[in-house]
Amino acid sequence: MKLHCEPLSPADIPQACDLFAEVFGHSTVPAHWIWKYQQGPRLAGLNLIIRNTEGQLVGHVGASVFAGQTQGRRLPMAQLSDVMVAPSARGSFDSQGVYAQLMRSMEQTLQAQFPGVFAYGFVGIRPYRLGSRMGLYKSQHECRAGLMAAGQPAGWRDWFCTAQAIDWPEAFESKLFERVWQSSAPRIERPTLVRNSDYMRWRYAQHPQHTYQLWVIRSWGQTQGWVVTRCMPSGQHTVIDLLPAQPGSMAQASTRRALSAVGRVLQARQPQDPVTLSAWNIQTPESQQLEPIIGVEFRVGQWHTLLQPPVFVPGDTDVF
Repeated sequence: MKLHCEPLSPADIPQACDLFAEVFGHSTVPAHWIWKYQQGPRLAGLNLIIRNTEGQLVGHVGASVFAGQTQGRRLPMAQLSDVMVAPSARGSFDSQGVYAQLMRSMEQTLQAQFPGVFAYGFVGIRPYRLGSRMGLYKSQHECRAGLMAAGQPAGWRDWFCTAQAIDWPEAFESKLFERVWQSSAPRIERPTLVRNSDYMRWRYAQHPQHTYQLWVIRSWGQTQGWVVTRCMPSGQHTVIDLLPAQPGSMAQASTRRALSAVGRVLQARQPQDPVTLSAWNIQTPESQQLEPIIGVEFRVGQWHTLLQPPVFVPGDTDVF
């Protein structure tokens, strides 16, 4: 079969949703697809497909390109997602197979439209090993969820860090994200998406399926950042987004205090039931034993060897 990559047309979105269900074992709908690839303050939404000789869609790779930054300069960032090959088309994983053709075409498309782009994705161990062998992926961040018990502050400084739950409309009206982002962005040295009001509105407030709680974090009465949580179907509260989220002992202590403040409020709401927070920013001996999801750089032209690796949060994916 001679393979040919082409852009996904709007009329093919239902068929792409069918392929999603076939490959991943759970469904998606056109409304969610459109939100993920066409809406928000994106620089581009790219979808490449391959058909078999009968015209059926048997391969797909998508990319959502948003404004990012690193070390005070602009950096287009592209998340690859929904890398899908139908079972009937998985006979070959060499350079001429569906998978290789999709990834090569996406690399060429990104390189042509967004020179210097930092492309990334989130893959399991087996896809990572395949992509790594083919020279497509380089590990940037192993993503594991650690648990943090909510309760009393761990140290006296924690008492001066507070979390307040606010509604999304109030946050946009007060220009919370512009104020916090403008003060935090110059200190962020690692690649990160620009988290302004337009991005936060699309990613969280307008999500077609999930509901997110926004928390304003204050220290000694001054606004320091935010945390976004989601109550998962299991009842577990998961930290989806937070700012700032940078490595280093001082930043880690600040993050721990912020999450402790959120946990205290959640615990006060249901004092009879123990509350725990799940977060990629929390690592415990138990979480270190978990099989990670690998946050990878996808090679576009050449690796970004001069950049520090990003520190991802669940909100950087299209799943949580």
